[in-house]
Amino acid sequence: MLTCIRRPPFLRSGVPLALGLGLLGIASWAAAPGAGDTLSAEHFSRACATLESGNLDSAAQDIRALREANPESPEAKLLESLLTLRRERPSLSGFDAFLQAWDELGRPDFSDSRLLPKENASEDTRPDELELRTGSSETELLLALSLGPDATHGRLILRHLRELNPPEFIFAADSFFHSESLPRKLRAQASDTVRARLSELTLAAPKAMQYPALLLLEGSSPDAPFTPEDLKALEAIAALPDWRETDFHTLYHHALRHFEAVSHPQPTQAAYMLVVESMANEPAYLLFKRTEASEAVLSPVELRRLGEALWRIGSRMAEESTLLERMLGTRLMQDGARLVGDEVRSQQASAIREEGAAAMKAVSRANLLRWPLRSTREAFKEAMLRDEMACMLRFLPPDSSLRKAP
Repeated sequence: MLTCIRRPPFLRSGVPLALGLGLLGIASWAAAPGAGDTLSAEHFSRACATLESGNLDSAAQDIRALREANPESPEAKLLESLLTLRRERPSLSGFDAFLQAWDELGRPDFSDSRLLPKENASEDTRPDELELRTGSSETELLLALSLGPDATHGRLILRHLRELNPPEFIFAADSFFHSESLPRKLRAQASDTVRARLSELTLAAPKAMQYPALLLLEGSSPDAPFTPEDLKALEAIAALPDWRETDFHTLYHHALRHFEAVSHPQPTQAAYMLVVESMANEPAYLLFKRTEASEAVLSPVELRRLGEALWRIGSRMAEESTLLERMLGTRLMQDGARLVGDEVRSQQASAIREEGAAAMKAVSRANLLRWPLRSTREAFKEAMLRDEMACMLRFLPPDSSLRKAP
């Protein structure tokens, strides 16, 4: 899925990223309507169109026709609820209305709906024919990062590495230079340059864990046990208050503005993929693997120190807004609790992890991205980009012990 990101074994199914990629049309989950569903699908499409346009009387007629063609259709029942809410509470947003109507209907499963229109798989998000000469050095730099690994792009990135802003894009640059298709000499030069920049960012952003974490772990073997010096450095990193400084939403819209300014053919997808590659997954992967390698080597006291550091680092990561960071962070928390021998903390990490999994399953059941209600879909996408976890938790049952206020 993302060839430049090395992901831990527990993410190789692609599940945590599938939801976000689906937001941008990269995934296709739809079942094609059967022949007997054609008439119902036509009524459904018209009902959604008239409801979206605000023509409530026509929407009522179309929904009635849909109910007559398919009396037990949960899609029709949800549209009826949306129509009622539009009339009784016109100030309620389409997204809020959808969630309320879906809850009141018992949260039916639309994941295999034959009425919802099919989504087509997207084309490659890395069009190699884009012209890099844009007149803006920052735009050229982001474009180079978003395109496939290429020596020309790589040399451009190295020349302007210190100009990356927000600085979290350094992780996309590091990911870029992991490609073995690049010349060996360029990759060696990039390793030195990236490390030098990480050293600068560690001082410039003294609250963020991700820069010193990658600086410590970058280039190390996944099979290398932690040394006493490593443990001391990890404890210093674990004492910092934040995993990262710039939120996902800010990074995304920053990249999107640049890509839209040069008429990128797929600006939303390119911006999203670039920000995903800027999420500093490499330190989490190496922490996970090197912890495995350390368990038979370190003393009980050292293992406890490692466990405490993993718990604190994972906790900060799990507090970030994305599902991917929550799944990575809680896995580190689980490892930390196990090394410390703390069953209470182990259960706490598992509960946070289960909450994320339950929310992802609930969002998949609602299948909102396939509903032909454009304004509602766009509001959902923006809410997911602003705070993915807060948005997803809203899909849990209102009385669920897992559900938190957004």
